[in-house]
Amino acid sequence: MSASKDIVKMNKTENWESEFKLNESIAPEVNIYETENDFFVIAFVPGVKRDLIKVRIQNDKLVIKAKLNTDENSEVEFIHKEREIGNYYRELRLNESVNQEKIEAVYSEGILTVKLAKSENSKPRNIEIE
Repeated sequence: MSASKDIVKMNKTENWESEFKLNESIAPEVNIYETENDFFVIAFVPGVKRDLIKVRIQNDKLVIKAKLNTDENSEVEFIHKEREIGNYYRELRLNESVNQEKIEAVYSEGILTVKLAKSENSKPRNIEIE
């Protein structure tokens, strides 16, 4: 695995992949979980204004981009610095069971929640026995 990619296997079918470009941006941490009808991607992007976050579908990937504006003086020499400042970027390869027409995103207090509806044929269904 190259140093510039973070491949993360998630959910039972192992069809989620995640990647980011280390040299160009900060990869926001994400948690992913599923319910019977949906997948949820929770991305942590603290300090970002809502209008500076972009969520899109591109080539069967969920792309999350955000610009972190800061008033930090670039001429200041830090004694200690733990928080990276820059742009957030994360791609998640979509599971084939996602309905790409039914995706919703909500942002509140530094947390972006993306709801990805499962396609009808991937949802569990009961089979009636005759």
